[in-house]
Amino acid sequence: MRVVAVRLLAVAILMMAAWGAEILPAVAQETLPDYRRPDYGPRGVGTADWVFVPNMPSVYQRPRPNYDSLGITLGSFILDSQLGFGLGYNDNVFASDSGKTGDGFGILSPALRLQSDWSNHMVGLETNGMFQHYLDETSEDRDQGRATAYGRLDITSIDTLFGSLGFERGTEGRSDPENQDDGVADFNRSTARLGYAHQFARVNVRVNGGAEKVDYVQDDNKDRDRVEWNVGTRVTYALAPRFTPFIQGGYTETNFDDRVDDTGVDRDATQVNAAIGGRVLITEILLGEFAVGVSHTDFEDPSLDSSTIPTVSGQLTWNVTPLTSIIADAFRRESVSTLSGSSARVDTGGGLRIEHELLENLLVYGSADYRNEKFDDANRTDDRFRAGLGSEFLINRNFSLTADYEYENRNSNESEFDFTRNVVVIGGRLQY
Repeated sequence: MRVVAVRLLAVAILMMAAWGAEILPAVAQETLPDYRRPDYGPRGVGTADWVFVPNMPSVYQRPRPNYDSLGITLGSFILDSQLGFGLGYNDNVFASDSGKTGDGFGILSPALRLQSDWSNHMVGLETNGMFQHYLDETSEDRDQGRATAYGRLDITSIDTLFGSLGFERGTEGRSDPENQDDGVADFNRSTARLGYAHQFARVNVRVNGGAEKVDYVQDDNKDRDRVEWNVGTRVTYALAPRFTPFIQGGYTETNFDDRVDDTGVDRDATQVNAAIGGRVLITEILLGEFAVGVSHTDFEDPSLDSSTIPTVSGQLTWNVTPLTSIIADAFRRESVSTLSGSSARVDTGGGLRIEHELLENLLVYGSADYRNEKFDDANRTDDRFRAGLGSEFLINRNFSLTADYEYENRNSNESEFDFTRNVVVIGGRLQY
């Protein structure tokens, strides 16, 4: 009875820590080492429902029966809990091109996932957070988090309905090119998603739609508050056991709360995109997915030019040996920009990550990625490079030690946006 009470108390503490956050970093944020394992999060929720070729886990994602946490069984649900912690140092807190200011910080990253363990259907709730506090530069502190409820309804053996609702409290750091505020920019983001998938023998059809509302906290960014609506479809064909080609298309409409922003520009926009690609199991140890397409964006304001660009996306997972994985990705995409004087931003780049198992309980990785960010109309182009090293020492099912280092460099044709930064974090993870 005492053991049960201790377990329940530990879970309650983690839940309070997670929900006490002003809920995880958004897509646009300064990067910091992520204490959650790459595979931590709701999987199979409208993401892999179309896949005929099975996924291939990398070294970090691979099950480890002797070290994976077992979770807590609550009836027909499984509760997984996790608490990452660490101490770190950032040698350029303000992402400045000169007069760097360094500072130490502490970081906590709690996470919880409660998910059903049913043979059919599925529901779940996940919440996680990241709380980073500096010793001296407290203006750069960030309390972030996210909560998501998700589910899947298996209507029949060939019909599936899936969806999710989420809320996030995020922060755009000083290094984010869209952040024009003199400091971090906090925002709240609410999301909703609903989709349907149907299986026609060797053809899978998926349609989905969603909405996203973003509200900034600081007054200087209020003209960036917006709502985005999107719909999309994907048709996949099981051409062969190792190859599944697909076609996909989507439509996104962005409506800003203010009729015009602080510079007098109406930034409402619509975007249409289409792509063709395939998922291929090249060998038993090499899995890739690639797509090429086109994206077209129209803007409400006549002063902003429409744009049409080719798009690319691809990812390759290569388990070179049972102990080593190489993960590579490449992309070219366009998104609506809120940078003053710019209509849209085109991102082109790619990355490489190498994972290796030195021992059954000692994992290491190295990573590098490059991104070119070109702002239409603003005549600004940024080149960003990041590289990192890290390790995780699994002591038992419930505890591991971690160490991470990241280098980041931005070189812009507008030199005031240049900076380099080094961040190191040493910590650990508790999980149950």
